Amino acid sequence: MPIPFHDSENNPSDLDNIYSKQCRRCQEEKSLNEFSPNKKRRDGRQSYCRKCTREYMNKKNHENLEQTRQKHREYYQKNSDSRRASAKRYADSNREQIRFKAKTKRSENLELFRSQERIRYWKCPEKHRMAKLAYWHNNESTRLARQRNRQRPEIKAKGRQAIKQWRLRNPHIVKRQTQNRRALLLKANGFFSNQDVISIYNQQNGLCLYCYKELHGKYSLDHKIPLSRGGTNWPSNLACTCMLCNYSKGNKTPEEYILYRQSLKEESHEAKP
Repeated sequence: MPIPFHDSENNPSDLDNIYSKQCRRCQEEKSLNEFSPNKKRRDGRQSYCRKCTREYMNKKNHENLEQTRQKHREYYQKNSDSRRASAKRYADSNREQIRFKAKTKRSENLELFRSQERIRYWKCPEKHRMAKLAYWHNNESTRLARQRNRQRPEIKAKGRQAIKQWRLRNPHIVKRQTQNRRALLLKANGFFSNQDVISIYNQQNGLCLYCYKELHGKYSLDHKIPLSRGGTNWPSNLACTCMLCNYSKGNKTPEEYILYRQSLKEESHEAKP
């Protein structure tokens, strides 16, 4: 249908839902609110709909990526003060929304965020240590207030309960952290991740390394060469065992433990009448 003259400034905004227009790119008939404003045109709207304009600009920017980035850098340098002021206004007026989005995104991609943080830290560890130390000295009142808040009995009880629930939900992580800390205290080389433990468990087909009992996901991590006898904390020195084998093995090597089990069997056979 022909579009009558539409002045976006003098006519009410609900006219956008009454009149329609054909997009010159996708050739679809759409309401006027699907087109961006343009005061130079007779109907006060662009020739392309918003969707087609967005697709065209994305394609153009992708084809001229370096040129587009250079333009953005030049624009930001020329208008750095106004851009910072605009970003600050938006952050002040949408602080809770920004925090919620950031927290949601981090919780959905926790492992990715942690790996990126580790990479950033180890690129320049001294810089991060100095920044943490500077924050520690420059925010003493805030730090002390947080410490006092954590010492409140109800907060301490809540924290203990949360830690207990987390340990029950993540027993495999607790085992890894315990063994890594033990190796650190004994100054043993190496470390391992959750994925390393899963790989070892699958290589053993879910069976104990020593008695071949099915573990059903309930395993204990054992160092084949004990840490107290110079063993490392690398995955090659780890094994998934049942609780009984791990406790009875103690600080024996696998060969010594096998001989120990054989001697126990011989003694039990001799004891039988």
